[in-house]
Amino acid sequence: MRTVDPQQHAKRRLHILDAAAECFADKGFAKTTTAKICSTAGISSGSLFHYFPNKQAVFNAIFEQDRSDLDEFFTAAAQSDDPYGCVIEWIDHCAEQARLPIIAGLMAAVVERCHQDPEFAELVTGTEKLTRDGIATLIENAERAGQVEPTASPHLLAGWVLVLVDGLYSRLSELGYDRDLQLSSLKSMVADLLGYRGNSHSESDQGSAAISLSISTRGPV
Repeated sequence: MRTVDPQQHAKRRLHILDAAAECFADKGFAKTTTAKICSTAGISSGSLFHYFPNKQAVFNAIFEQDRSDLDEFFTAAAQSDDPYGCVIEWIDHCAEQARLPIIAGLMAAVVERCHQDPEFAELVTGTEKLTRDGIATLIENAERAGQVEPTASPHLLAGWVLVLVDGLYSRLSELGYDRDLQLSSLKSMVADLLGYRGNSHSESDQGSAAISLSISTRGPV
């Protein structure tokens, strides 16, 4: 019996998702065909349907993978001795994603699907909750570590951090938008919002906590 290499299987699956993300970003969900995904990925239709039963499953899997990555990140970050640095690292990750050429188109496809597919909308809502809870935990840990001195509840502040970070994505198409300048301003606003006391382990480079999020061609949730 032929055995399946789990690593090769996972690598092939991610390759399909990256190719599909490019297609969805370019044409939107409705106008993207499975044939186009296969062509972009350089695979046969049989190979595609070996991994995914239909186009909707492919689209959902892009964001299920991101949710899994975020869950892994926040689980590890909750054990870090530099929780404020982990918040900054997550912001840097979002900024890197915002630089990817496909992000604006992929975000439009997300909005499209949220209005059409309750299951996908629930996935997006769940991922947002996971992120907010993860940031809130880091704020709580940062307060205990003496890194921040917040004036509101961690969950309320985490919600505002998400609102600020969303601005990195919502202004992507704005003429003359300077991502580096906006990222610097964003970090300053987050520091003020959380009452940062300047004693993170990585004060000169606040994004260097020992946890990392991988950057792929897939976009935010």
